[in-house]
Amino acid sequence: MAAEDFGGKELGRPIEVLAADTATKADLSFAQAREWFTNGHVAAIMEVVGSSAALAVQEVGRIQNKIVMMSAPASLPLINENCSPTSVLYTYTTYSLAIRWVRPSWRRAARSGSSSRLTTSARTG
Repeated sequence: MAAEDFGGKELGRPIEVLAADTATKADLSFAQAREWFTNGHVAAIMEVVGSSAALAVQEVGRIQNKIVMMSAPASLPLINENCSPTSVLYTYTTYSLAIRWVRPSWRRAARSGSSSRLTTSARTG
């Protein structure tokens, strides 16, 4: 594990890896983050799964001026209206996922003289 690779210490202080199952529920995630930051002397939370949970933990990080790093959630509010100076979303967002596939379709339609209206269809059964 990464903590062991550092010899179990950083700047003379022990590294401890904690985990919690909050079932991606915002209220449980908020409470766990608050507990860790307040009473557990946790310096940073390195992953939160689920956008609602991530928004809740990001808010605790903002309130307590603690670091929250995320890669799993993809909700745009994490980096737009709920953006926090103490958090990082470092992989993708719903916008980046959608635009990656939609923009080429728009370009093909424009080059072919097709209608600029993009339509999709899905079959449900």
